[in-house]
Amino acid sequence: MGFLDRLVGRVEQRNTEAVYERSLEQLDAKIAAHVERIAALKVEERTRALRGDGSEQGYDVLIEEAERLLGEMRANRRALELERHAGPAAKAVAEARVQVDDEASGLGASSASQALSSVRDDLDALQRRASPGLIDANGVPIHGRQAQLDRKAKEDRAREELERLKRDLKK
Repeated sequence: MGFLDRLVGRVEQRNTEAVYERSLEQLDAKIAAHVERIAALKVEERTRALRGDGSEQGYDVLIEEAERLLGEMRANRRALELERHAGPAAKAVAEARVQVDDEASGLGASSASQALSSVRDDLDALQRRASPGLIDANGVPIHGRQAQLDRKAKEDRAREELERLKRDLKK
């Protein structure tokens, strides 16, 4: 996504009414063009019917399908109109909720909170480097795992010693 696309996206976010208005105008133009196509199909059907050679066959199905599509386009327009009125309200509620949440946490998405998060991450990384034997790369203590490894190594050595003693006894 280029710079211009991002800029246009930001402008559109700030002016949602204009975006809805433009979308409705485009949909109205498509509906008007479709109505003209249907009218042209009906004229063509009548013209062919007047010839009496049966060439109008199939136009009724085509016109019926075109009218069904027109109904869908009009339903989509009504839905977009409803969204146009509900969308900005939903956006305002969501923005208010984010603002309240940010204020409640005391941080939000401000540069200060981002800096604090960065400092915390750096401190955690430094602590992990300062005591590499105590925690793993994810910062999880490894005392229990190290003890398990030590026990396993002792068991393996004991088994090896037992096997060596058995071999010695057979000789």
